[in-house]
Amino acid sequence: MASALVTVQDGSAVAVAIGGANQSAGINVTQGNTVTVALTDITGVTGWQLRSVLNNQGINDLAFNANIAINQSTGVATITMPSTEYAYFVFQSEIISATINPTVRQCFFGVYISAQGSYRVTFPATGSTLGALGTLMQAAAQMPVGDPNLALLTNVSPTNAQGAGGPTCVALLTLVSKYSGVFDFTVSGLSAAAAADVSTWSIITQTGLVAPTYTGATASGVSGQLSTGAAGTGIALATGGGGLLTQTAQSITVGTGATGDRFSTAGMLHNSVTAGVITPFARGSSVVLQLSYTNTVASRALSGLCMSLRERAFA
Repeated sequence: MASALVTVQDGSAVAVAIGGANQSAGINVTQGNTVTVALTDITGVTGWQLRSVLNNQGINDLAFNANIAINQSTGVATITMPSTEYAYFVFQSEIISATINPTVRQCFFGVYISAQGSYRVTFPATGSTLGALGTLMQAAAQMPVGDPNLALLTNVSPTNAQGAGGPTCVALLTLVSKYSGVFDFTVSGLSAAAAADVSTWSIITQTGLVAPTYTGATASGVSGQLSTGAAGTGIALATGGGGLLTQTAQSITVGTGATGDRFSTAGMLHNSVTAGVITPFARGSSVVLQLSYTNTVASRALSGLCMSLRERAFA
């Protein structure tokens, strides 16, 4: 069954089970070695986060964690340890699981670098828990990561009317997935739709390892793009993207004698639209959140567009 418990292997040495009842014991590793960390059971695991939450050398955790290469399919991660004698790191392993109650959702374990091999830095933990240090790390795990990984557009309007002839992308946000691969988003906007128009607002995602570039757009807000294309054309991805998914779409019929329509939505975003399945975006991939608009009659002016996209440190 899905579990955050791991084995840790120092170079070509025998892998050692760690976490759970063994988490305070930790493991010694060699300076500069490649350390392999593997989940003990990936059954039902849909996402895995492994990161350093504490070290005794003042090493920047964000920079160090960027050095962790995780294969989400196999549940195996590799880490190149620094050549810093007597350094120790406390790691947090946490899983996203389709199982309602996984065996272990998260665990902590220590990794120690020592030139003597048998030397162990004093680690303030006893038994099968991490005591006061565990309390500190549990709190740290709930805090936002130093880099909030946030994209934002606030109260902006495309240059030209959009929507005729099919969905046109009117605004988008782009982020590189760094942490959980699961995002929270908000989108809202107004259209100058006429009576009896049917407006359809669509939230679409694309993802890929190539940084996307655009045509018919200008940079706006924080990591955002706003349509400057001709009426009915909108924004197009010139490079990057792929794996297009319509996360949600809402059609609004403007009543007789009425004008305009308002759209708003919010929720959790990941790389699947299958009910009950959480599929994180791959770490290091670009994630594009598009707002597209369709009008059954003609292109209409859009205004007051607001979008936000923020990656969760942990899902």
